Amino acid sequence: MKKVPLNPLLLTRAREMRHDPAPAEEKLWRFLSDRQVGGFKFRRQHFVGPYVADFYCHELRLIVELDGDSHDRRDVYDSTRTKILDRGGERVIRFVNTDVFDHLDSVLEAIYDECERRRGGKAPSPQPSPEGRGGKTINFARYKFSPVIHLPERYEVFDLSNGFEGIKAPENGFGIGKYNEKRRGVYTTELFGGMRDIHVGIDIAGPVGTEVYAFFDGTVFLQGYNSAAGDYGYTIITRHVLDDAELFALHGHLSKSSLNLHREGDSIRAGELIAYLGDRDENGGWNPHLHFQLSYERPTKPDIPGVVSDADHERALQIYPDPRLVLGPLY
Repeated sequence: MKKVPLNPLLLTRAREMRHDPAPAEEKLWRFLSDRQVGGFKFRRQHFVGPYVADFYCHELRLIVELDGDSHDRRDVYDSTRTKILDRGGERVIRFVNTDVFDHLDSVLEAIYDECERRRGGKAPSPQPSPEGRGGKTINFARYKFSPVIHLPERYEVFDLSNGFEGIKAPENGFGIGKYNEKRRGVYTTELFGGMRDIHVGIDIAGPVGTEVYAFFDGTVFLQGYNSAAGDYGYTIITRHVLDDAELFALHGHLSKSSLNLHREGDSIRAGELIAYLGDRDENGGWNPHLHFQLSYERPTKPDIPGVVSDADHERALQIYPDPRLVLGPLY
C-alpha cells in the first residue's frame, strides 16, 4: 500500500521555528503530536518497561529520545538502556537537543524515514482506503490549497479536553479548535446522546460574518439547515476530486445568507467566497465559528457526524482525515 508522504508544510513550519526558544522536547512534540508525521501516533513521556521514553510510537515500537549536553555517566546509562530496549524488540533513535534547535526539519525527516522502515508495508491512519473510496489514495502533498478563512498572524489554539470553555470567543478575534480531541462535558444536548464527545473536524472561531472560502476547485454538493440544539445550523458540503478520488468538505455553523451564494451543483474555484460565519441564533447555539471537516465517504444529506463516540472513534479517523492535510499546520 502507498505510504503517506511527509507533509511539506510541516517541514516549512519546522524551518521557521529554528529560532523558537521553547525547550527541545516541547518543540519536537508540537510536530510529533496528533499524527502529524506520516499518520503515526506518538506518546510523550511514556513508560516502556522500566524506562520512560521521551516519545513512543506503540504501533511501530519506536522510541525517540532527546539528549542534552554529553556527560560520560549519562552516555553509559543511555547506551545500556538502548541495548536492553533493542533486545526487547523496541527501536531507539536519538537526537541531541541542538539538532532540534538547528535542524528540526532534518530531525522530522529522519523520524519519518525510520517510521516507514518500521512500518513494514502497513498503511498508516490519515490516508486509508475505506470502503467507498475504491482503494484510491490522495497524495495531498502535491496540491496547493487556499485558506478557508484568512487568519491573522497570531490566534489562539483552544484546549477543550478538560471541559467546556466555549468554542469560546477568542481574545484576539480568532482561534482554533483541535481535530481528534476528546471534549468531556462539551456536548450536552440531546443530539449527542451522552456518548459522543470526540471531535473529528477543526473549528475556526472568528467574528460573525467572517468570510469562508473554498479550499480547492470543486462543486457545492449539498446544503441545508440542521436545526437541532447544538447542531451545525446552516451547512454547506462541497465535493472535490484529487488523484481521481472524491473528497467532501463540510462547512458548519454558517449564516442563513450563506445558502444564497450558490446552488447545489454550482462549480466553485479555490479561494472563492462560499459562506459567512453565523451567529448563535442560526448556527446551532454556539459562539461563532466554522466547523470544517473532511470526509472520504459520500454524504447523502447536508450533515456528517462531527463528534463521535469511543466505540466509533477508530473507524471515524479512517473516514474523516485530519483537516490539516488541506488547511496546513494550524497548530
